[in-house]
Amino acid sequence: MPPNMTADEIEPAVHRIEVIDALEAAFRNAPLTRAEVLTAADAAGVRRPVMELLERLPVRPYRRPADLWDELPGVPIGA
Repeated sequence: MPPNMTADEIEPAVHRIEVIDALEAAFRNAPLTRAEVLTAADAAGVRRPVMELLERLPVRPYRRPADLWDELPGVPIGA
């Protein structure tokens, strides 16, 4: 995804609920590294737009799902 695009411009749109549904189980063993977030998303079979969004996360630990939104604030909650 080009860096000047926002989450709202991804077709079809990516929503926080979809991300959390895919990563909920992984966060039971939190904190997660960026690599672990990506691995969990891949294992959950997320759509390519979701993976592209998560690939924008910086390398740091994520203790809870809300930490993702600190880095991806433009992702809408739901449809």
